[in-house]
Amino acid sequence: MTYTVTENTPDPLWNEAYVYGFDDQYMGSPEWWNHYAYDVDYWEVDILHPGIEISKWADKTCAEVGEVVVYEITVTNPSDDTPMDFVLTDSLLGVIWGYGTGITGDMFFDSYWTLAPGESVTFGGYPGNDGIPQDGYVYIAKMAYVVTGEEFGDPQIPNDGADPFTNVATVQAWDAQDHQVWARDFWIVDVCHPGIQVVKSGPEYASVGETITYFINVTNTGDVTLYDVSIDDVPVGVDLFTIAVMLPGETVMLSYTYLVQPGSEPFTNVVTATGRYCVDRYVSDSDEWTVKRYSSVEGLKFADLSLDGLMEGGEPGLGNWVIDLEGDLYEGGHVSMTRLTDSNGAYQFLMLKPGDYTVSEVMQSGWIHITAASQSFSLGMGQTYSLDLGC
Repeated sequence: MTYTVTENTPDPLWNEAYVYGFDDQYMGSPEWWNHYAYDVDYWEVDILHPGIEISKWADKTCAEVGEVVVYEITVTNPSDDTPMDFVLTDSLLGVIWGYGTGITGDMFFDSYWTLAPGESVTFGGYPGNDGIPQDGYVYIAKMAYVVTGEEFGDPQIPNDGADPFTNVATVQAWDAQDHQVWARDFWIVDVCHPGIQVVKSGPEYASVGETITYFINVTNTGDVTLYDVSIDDVPVGVDLFTIAVMLPGETVMLSYTYLVQPGSEPFTNVVTATGRYCVDRYVSDSDEWTVKRYSSVEGLKFADLSLDGLMEGGEPGLGNWVIDLEGDLYEGGHVSMTRLTDSNGAYQFLMLKPGDYTVSEVMQSGWIHITAASQSFSLGMGQTYSLDLGC
């Protein structure tokens, strides 16, 4: 005889069996009860409710190659009346708990862990030896997993790993009568290869007081989306631009201006692009551009009435005089320029590079030199050389 236990079967299951007997004088006898006998027996069955639950978690949803991902797995016996033995395996990490683990503790006395009704245990990664520092938690060193980029791939093929990779934890449990149950949970880790590149360009030379334009290209060179990409430039300013989203491979072109300050050295501006990925991770790149300052030569052509070589009050400037400049550049090359003085006698040579220069004037008829006919000098970077010419 068999009976199938259902969810509506009372617990415990009480089953009574009755037997009745009588002899051949039972029928028609006025004392029939003396010819009748019966007995009863019963059997009680405790209804088990085997069950097992699993919850898997890790401290990261994305990680770079070489980074440690710490996993935790909690196994729980949800039954209110049935102890459960179990083994725990993981598709990436292998056997977590079961035969051959070699771990002992005060909560169990065999190769399995017996979970009492309502009891749970957590297995977690720890960068040390396997062990049980306290009831309810087990440190498993390999659950602090170092990402290789080869997860679930062909070991003969470089960088053949799954990306993202999913590893599944499976718990197999059974009660004292070998009623088996299973549960699974998984965790997904995206293998990140973040990258960002910023390339900056601008003029090679500029004059003091000039407004120049820088151009930058920002490229997401990685395989993850970047968010809130900030562009900073020192000394132009912080938070010049913010790019809300940059997809892998995307390039954004930007430009901005800068007022050249006085100085006798080249000036270098550094631009930095910083993008956020995987919630709270950042990747940055910097590039710089150096601008050299032009120099200049300026002065006045005047009538030196006092014949002292100095322009003083009452001495007029002379317009339409030809001023020549010749120069040999330190970087190589020769410069030859001519300017015509304005109505006030002023002249100016701009955008000059460092070198050795000579300034002279073309003498007009009826005039004689009071100051030298020509003057030579050296000109560094970002300098203004003043030279007045009297006659």
